Amino acid sequence: MEDKVDPLPNTGVNRIFGLLELLDDRGGREDIYRLADELGYELGELLAVIQAAELLGFLETPGGDVLLLPLGKRAIEGDTNLKKALFKEQLRRLGLFRHLSDYLQAREGQAASREEILEELAHLLPQEDPEQLFETLLNWGRYGELFGYDPDEDRFYLDQLWVSGPARPGGLD
Repeated sequence: MEDKVDPLPNTGVNRIFGLLELLDDRGGREDIYRLADELGYELGELLAVIQAAELLGFLETPGGDVLLLPLGKRAIEGDTNLKKALFKEQLRRLGLFRHLSDYLQAREGQAASREEILEELAHLLPQEDPEQLFETLLNWGRYGELFGYDPDEDRFYLDQLWVSGPARPGGLD
């Protein structure tokens, strides 16, 4: 059975963690509209951040509120290594990340060009902007140490820490 592949909300990792920290400061729960005012975000921007954090299992949105979940609290209370580890584990649950991992693992050198990834994204999610999706995927994937991209070599690659089994000789990507 194929994984369900959902698009990623167009937002950065820092905004996700910033929202979690603000929620924690507010006792773990806040009204969506108050958050928009406090952060100075337009509602659409805030909804993208909320959707991202919810997709990652860091919060939920009962009614018109945003509720910090225990995993989200753990992430913001931890050091950078714990944040990255939790983020990585949550990314591994997402169909898009699993699909691209399988796609890259099946390729020579576990890598593809930017254009090949854009074509794959357009095929998977035809209603989405593949360029925007690529940038979000790369931002999240780099933070979670799942994917990398070398623009000089035009090489989107699977981080060796994602792949199970022995590391490649010489520790090269």
